[in-house]
Amino acid sequence: MQITISLFGALLAFALCHPGGAFAKEPDPLFQSSDLLAITVTGPFTTINKVRDKEKEYTDAQLIYAEHGNDLRLDVKLQVRGNFRLRKEVCRFAPLRIHFKQDQTKGTLFHKQKKLKLVTHCQTRSTNTQYMLLEYLVYRAFNLLTDYSFKVRLAEVNYVNTQKNNSVVTKYAFFIEDKGRLGKRLGMEPIDLHRVEIEEMDPRQSNLVSTFQFMIGNTDWSMLSGEPDEACCHNAKLLGRVDSKYFPIPYDFDFSGIINAKYATPTPNIPISSVRTRFYRGFCELNHLLDGTLDRYRDNREAIYSLIEGQAQLSNPSKGKARKYLDGFYELIDKPDRIEKKLIKRCR
Repeated sequence: MQITISLFGALLAFALCHPGGAFAKEPDPLFQSSDLLAITVTGPFTTINKVRDKEKEYTDAQLIYAEHGNDLRLDVKLQVRGNFRLRKEVCRFAPLRIHFKQDQTKGTLFHKQKKLKLVTHCQTRSTNTQYMLLEYLVYRAFNLLTDYSFKVRLAEVNYVNTQKNNSVVTKYAFFIEDKGRLGKRLGMEPIDLHRVEIEEMDPRQSNLVSTFQFMIGNTDWSMLSGEPDEACCHNAKLLGRVDSKYFPIPYDFDFSGIINAKYATPTPNIPISSVRTRFYRGFCELNHLLDGTLDRYRDNREAIYSLIEGQAQLSNPSKGKARKYLDGFYELIDKPDRIEKKLIKRCR
């Protein structure tokens, strides 16, 4: 009995320190591996990239991939999505949402998927591919820190344009776990509110999100409110359950300093002139959690660096710049006086 009680106490302590980490369910099949996935998506891409109507669904499309030695063809619907990257002047190739027929996906790699976001290459230039790969790695870095995070899967995609003699463009992209499936994995439900208060938020997750955004140099987010006429939050989703506070789950990191996309700018009213400059937007009432939160980054330092080094598709210059940017964060959190100056005194 004493052993059982001690074990339960250890598990409870782990769960409190690492919310979601102890009892999260296994991800859906698509997100159980980090191996590069090869797929083909056919559709009317000339019209998709010209019209860019978020309400329109294109039904004459297929997703093709190999499983167990056989080519599987899934009938899918394609839909554009996003806001900033949906603009033609920003991205020549629109971000996509892929809708699946569940009677076709049962027992396949896409089992239980109804719709998935696909983060695309945006432009044909190789630099944009590097931006996309770095954003993929940012998601995976947050996965290392908590299970309260969106899983991702990298793919090499052959886009077959059925309106242009089936011409093919091959680019990297990545799928993002659906928020409903994320909620199922964590035993939680999406929260549909426009605004919440910091007192309603899980303090450890909130502090982790704030410091993570600081690490990657991102100010383009809010965990308390959404854009006008949109649910909370800006570049974050809220999850909750009856017996818990709300958990912010961040996404959309392309305006972060570690990526340093040419189109990225700091959030208005933030006193910095470059996204490469870190600016802390955490909350003062959570400062007492900073020591424990930063220890989690120290514990995962080698694993985060290994993600960058191990990404074969990422160029050596991109790896070097990402490492250097992370070096700045880790040098800062090793010095108490800089933590005081850059985080504790900058809180809101």
